[in-house]
Amino acid sequence: MMDNLTRINALIGEVESLSITCDVELENANSLAKEVKKEIKAIKDEYKDEIAQYHKLHKEAKAKEKQALEPINKAYDVLIRAIGIYMRDREKRMLELRKAEEELFGEAMPEKKLDLGGTYVKKTWKARVIDPDKVPDKWGNHRLKIIDEAKLNEIARFEKGNAQIEGVEFYQEESTVIRNG
Repeated sequence: MMDNLTRINALIGEVESLSITCDVELENANSLAKEVKKEIKAIKDEYKDEIAQYHKLHKEAKAKEKQALEPINKAYDVLIRAIGIYMRDREKRMLELRKAEEELFGEAMPEKKLDLGGTYVKKTWKARVIDPDKVPDKWGNHRLKIIDEAKLNEIARFEKGNAQIEGVEFYQEESTVIRNG
């Protein structure tokens, strides 16, 4: 009796030398295909339990990781929100100060930049459909009737919220980003 590797190599050799030019050869090829599929299933069955064990271990490890990360991720979220609130308030205060300086001195003093090591407020323009019935079929060369929120968000980014599309509200979403390094 042939061992598995010898049998598989023999099947591979038959497949590589295969030529189908008539019905008899087609029937032989069909039988060969069934044998190959049987070998594929046998190999998969051989590794099925081992793969299932690895999947189980991976799933357990991911659950432990998630549990271990939960408190520090919550702390990070609190920190990001606090930094974002302060940075948005600071930006608003700086704009008010610059306006006051312009009114008082005729020009604003140069803005003092903080070195926050890659921390900044990211502003992303987005679109929200508020009344689908009012959305037109087209806006420019963009088809909108099948409301494509990705396309609307693209318009929002490109137009920086200045686009006027009936039934659509454009808004800016802010998120605080901290780069490592």
